[in-house]
Amino acid sequence: MNLPKNTGHDSQSPDETQNSPSQELSIKDRLTLRIEELPGLFGVSRRTIERQLAAGRFPKPDQKMGKIPLWSLQKLRRWAEGGGK
Repeated sequence: MNLPKNTGHDSQSPDETQNSPSQELSIKDRLTLRIEELPGLFGVSRRTIERQLAAGRFPKPDQKMGKIPLWSLQKLRRWAEGGGK
């Protein structure tokens, strides 16, 4: 699992940007991430993340914007560094 580190404004690698051409900030510059951005970080499908979330094996979103769940990068980093627990 390769989560970007918050090290300032280094050059971006392709793994750190979302596939959407409208995104201006890299993932490491974002405060929150949407569910469609998580598969690229964890190397699994969106459906796998949804199943793990439903089973309680993935962190709950920090907040919601309407119906859109949002996770903080720091929370995901701590969760991944803790072995996914």
